[in-house]
Amino acid sequence: MSYDASEFENSDHLTGLKPVQILVAEDNQVNMLVIEKYLSPPDCKLHLAEDGRDAVNLFDRLCERGEQPDLILLDIEMPFLSGHDVARHIRDFEEKSDRAPRPIIAVSALSDPECIQESLNAGMNDHLVKPIRKDVLLTSITRILVNQTRVSDG
Repeated sequence: MSYDASEFENSDHLTGLKPVQILVAEDNQVNMLVIEKYLSPPDCKLHLAEDGRDAVNLFDRLCERGEQPDLILLDIEMPFLSGHDVARHIRDFEEKSDRAPRPIIAVSALSDPECIQESLNAGMNDHLVKPIRKDVLLTSITRILVNQTRVSDG
């Protein structure tokens, strides 16, 4: 999949792209609804998980079917497994199965430098602070996908 950063300038959605498959793990229903609204079709195909354990299981099922998501959004504070634990599971799976790392974005109400550093240490590519704004979310997704394409295209 190829992305051009100019396609996103002054846009409030991911125009000009094939639908981006995104795994979203968020235990708060209001936050989940906001993310669903921000990332509505046709721009994105969302795979939704309500907690950390569900996110790991969903990721594993998607990969088994050959549908590894293009990007993963993880709440940090979720029941059963934290977003950091989920990210570590995903990175471990990718390493063991020799798959290219998928971008992971942390979404959290926690904005302290220690939490942000823990997100990066867990293998996440970005850490966004709630309440999430649509422009911030789309800019982060765009930047990460464009950079990923540049790296993979060499």
